Amino acid sequence: MQVEFLSNDKKVLNVITLGKTGNPKISKKSEIVLQTYHFDIKQLQFIADNGKGITLKEGFIQPKLTTNNCGVCPLRFGGCYTFKFHQALGHLSKLKAIIRRNKLMEFSTLTDEIKSKVLYMLSLTSQKYIRFGTYGCPTHLPIDLVKDICNEAKTWTGYTHEWNDPNKAEYLNYFMASSHSNDSTFASEIANKYGFRTFEINSKNGVYCPHYTHGVKCSDCGLCSGTLGKGKTNVYTHEH
Repeated sequence: MQVEFLSNDKKVLNVITLGKTGNPKISKKSEIVLQTYHFDIKQLQFIADNGKGITLKEGFIQPKLTTNNCGVCPLRFGGCYTFKFHQALGHLSKLKAIIRRNKLMEFSTLTDEIKSKVLYMLSLTSQKYIRFGTYGCPTHLPIDLVKDICNEAKTWTGYTHEWNDPNKAEYLNYFMASSHSNDSTFASEIANKYGFRTFEINSKNGVYCPHYTHGVKCSDCGLCSGTLGKGKTNVYTHEH
């Protein structure tokens, strides 16, 4: 089950899917979860025009095609975990399937009907867990939709590099600020001053991710859920 709708002046296609994930960190193999994906409309057009590949140089993830959905994230130029072969291939397949079903590339913006369907999909998950931003930045979801989902969810996770945008301030309630110990622009200390809790790699700022200490799945943990979620401090890890 899946819904699709446009946001960001129709520059971003948001896709919310119900199903299993092959990522063992996120949930158990048999678990049904909700996940959100955020694609630049330029990526869809690239594939619709017979563009091929999953490389940064020529494929659908090349930086000039991800200005809208990935925004200020420095990892869109290289290093993002979603660029790993199987993840990138899965996202490419998802876009191709969307194009096959919607050859005219006509998508609506968020409607009450779509919002109701998303909440219904959440009710069908194994643990009322949603993973925001499996690909792309989840702040492209309207904040009212995020609020409604999190009010119904048992646990959720979400991360954003857009934490220094004053127009995205309210997302601090639900998402972690993605920060970098080696980049002063995205330092966790600055994000904390903005009110965000942070998720940082190669750091010792906060609580070490329980997945690597106790094998806890994200769907059971829920620490990476902004200021209104389960956690009260920053989270860090040495892997991603």
